Amino acid sequence: MYLFDSINETMVTFAWVKEHNAKIASTQNTMAFDWTKRKKRYALGRLEGRYRRRRKLLMKKLREARLQAGLTQGYASKKLGQPQSFISRIESGQRLVEFAELLELANVYGQPLSFFEPPPPDEETYDE
Repeated sequence: MYLFDSINETMVTFAWVKEHNAKIASTQNTMAFDWTKRKKRYALGRLEGRYRRRRKLLMKKLREARLQAGLTQGYASKKLGQPQSFISRIESGQRLVEFAELLELANVYGQPLSFFEPPPPDEETYDE
């Protein structure tokens, strides 16, 4: 008794096995790819969370420095040659601060740059 009755049936069966194995391999690759994407998303989320917390800390420190210097947003912005909304948007987080701007703000507020540095990572709390 032969496994296959004809050569055509054998070829069709081998083609089906080859196609089926390709589908399995494709599924396994997709699963591995999805897992990799998930791991990257998780790591990116943790980085974004840390970045977000540090941005909030910088906004808080900028406001604190301005208040310690006894300046209003309007007066500080005049010293910088910017509109009042410039300071307001930075302190509220609607605008990112470039390093050159941070240097100018530190100079106007009379604070060293170390005042605006975040704590080392081991001292950060990860609670939201």
